[in-house]
Amino acid sequence: MMSCKDVSASVDSGQWETASWWRRLPVYFHLAMCRHCRAFRRYGRMMNNEAGRLGESFAAEPGPDFDTRLRTALETDPTLPG
Repeated sequence: MMSCKDVSASVDSGQWETASWWRRLPVYFHLAMCRHCRAFRRYGRMMNNEAGRLGESFAAEPGPDFDTRLRTALETDPTLPG
């Protein structure tokens, strides 16, 4: 039986999903029995999905009025020095 440390390292690296079924089997058995490792795996997937979504939003170009909106926001911000 794999330890939680071994499973979390395998899940975190992402290599176990592409490994042969013989190498994945102990991970699946452990995940079936350990709620903490299942939660860790869910959390890792969620973070990966959110990071991908955030990266996509940075890849988009700002709108044509971005410069105007930024300039207006900077000029009207009372916390910035004159």
